[in-house]
Amino acid sequence: MLKLTSFSPNLNTPRLSSAASKSVLRPDHTAIANLNKSASTAPTETVSLSSTGSFGPLNANSGQAKIVTSHAVEPNELPRGYDSGPILLEAFAPQTQHNSNIDGFLTRLTAQAVKDNGTFSTTGMNFSESAKVVSSAQKFIIPVPTFAATGGGEGLVYPSGATNKEGQSIAGQPIADWEGKPIGGPGEKGVVFFNEKDQSYQAVKADGNGVIIMNQVTDDQGKKLQSRIGNDPSKLSLKEFKDALEYAHSELGIGDKYNSDRDFITSKMNAMETSDTGVAHYGLYRRDDRDVCEVLVVDGKGAFQGPAATPQKFEDGAVILRQPDSKAEDGFSYRLIQPDAFKETYTNIDGSPVDIASLPRHEG
Repeated sequence: MLKLTSFSPNLNTPRLSSAASKSVLRPDHTAIANLNKSASTAPTETVSLSSTGSFGPLNANSGQAKIVTSHAVEPNELPRGYDSGPILLEAFAPQTQHNSNIDGFLTRLTAQAVKDNGTFSTTGMNFSESAKVVSSAQKFIIPVPTFAATGGGEGLVYPSGATNKEGQSIAGQPIADWEGKPIGGPGEKGVVFFNEKDQSYQAVKADGNGVIIMNQVTDDQGKKLQSRIGNDPSKLSLKEFKDALEYAHSELGIGDKYNSDRDFITSKMNAMETSDTGVAHYGLYRRDDRDVCEVLVVDGKGAFQGPAATPQKFEDGAVILRQPDSKAEDGFSYRLIQPDAFKETYTNIDGSPVDIASLPRHEG
């Protein structure tokens, strides 16, 4: 039980609130009094209200005075003009005050706060102002079989349900790279897969040189994935290969994967000693720490038209990475990395953690 021992009569409003914050408020949430509870071992606790300023006498006709809690009070003293009786302590939920002009401004401000980059490529990016980083992540490499015994794989075309940036169906159309060139020539086959991290379709040829790189794979995940695939990936059928990709995503939580080739693995990566599979370009690998990459950050949301078959999407910023590639026309390859994955898998060249907020920006 709470007992009201004093109640100053010069309070200006009958609506008192927020005992939890130890203050009494006006309806506009301006503090007008302090609520003081005295420590007591008795069943009855005592509270007093003291004005924080002179606001004139409380008008007895303006309504019942209230304090926010959930208990009833036995008052010793009421404001002048009130009959004796309980003052109830009741829940008080401040009403949100709306203003159409303010609400409209906040709506516009929110819309402006998230920059929409649309779909863009590396055109106009100035990597002379980029930051230098190296990869520190473990990756699991799966060489793509030729599927010679089962028809050579699947056509390198967009699957059912694939759409372009306008939402139009592109199912059945040849999958192209970021330059608009088809991934495979006429009649070439391979594997089409979906990168859950970037929400994009990707493809790799089944020509004996293609591989799929799975990003951020632990030792335990690597062992389970290797057990699922078996000792010789070249013996997998197309269905078994794609089932392994689905297993990695649905059972092991590995959704970030992309296509590459054996030449890249040979020149840029080193096999982990803890994962000696006995098969070239298969198992856990790590990037060569001498392989320096360049990065620029793009703020906002959008879609990057890079090496993936469909643009890599992002909602809260992205890191665009450039790395040397002797096969590329300009000597470099480019890829979008989601900020959380980048922070976990790359470091500065001195090995210190990367602070994404301090990285150089592309202001396209």
